[in-house]
Amino acid sequence: MHREYPENTAPEPADVEIETIDLDTITYAEELALIRRYDEVLWKKGNVRGNLVRLQAIRRGERDPAAEPFSKQWLSTHGRLTSSAAKRALGEEFETMGEFAAWACYATSLTTVDHVGESTATTIRNLRPTLVRWFGGEEYIPRYDDEQETLVIEDTDEDDRNEETAEDDSSIAASGKS
Repeated sequence: MHREYPENTAPEPADVEIETIDLDTITYAEELALIRRYDEVLWKKGNVRGNLVRLQAIRRGERDPAAEPFSKQWLSTHGRLTSSAAKRALGEEFETMGEFAAWACYATSLTTVDHVGESTATTIRNLRPTLVRWFGGEEYIPRYDDEQETLVIEDTDEDDRNEETAEDDSSIAASGKS
């Protein structure tokens, strides 16, 4: 005997958008589709609906994780960073999660901050998936351009050296020495 089953009407992940869906009225099938679609940016533990609400607020521009205060406690909870000196230095260096995440994800070298050695730098780099979840996607993490900052500093030093050389050349020319 062959049974006839109703057509599967559950939405596919591509059929649901976190930005436009009403989380107060969604079906369980729609919630599962959202979870599958946004799996990479949802927290694996905790209240799934709360995670969806947070992600929706980020994606709609109603919440800015980059503006949230950065704390040493966040490093202890999420980063399992044990060095008190490093946590203290990072807490003094960064005021917001955006500043910290940009540096942690995109800075060329992390050891430029006091008390951050190679092992601590590795621990911080390993926070990338956690930071992607915190921000609701990598595209929401601010960019960090340490090369431009370095070039500005180097250009300034180069200009100073060129001015000093020009002054030395003019004083040599004025004295008649070659």
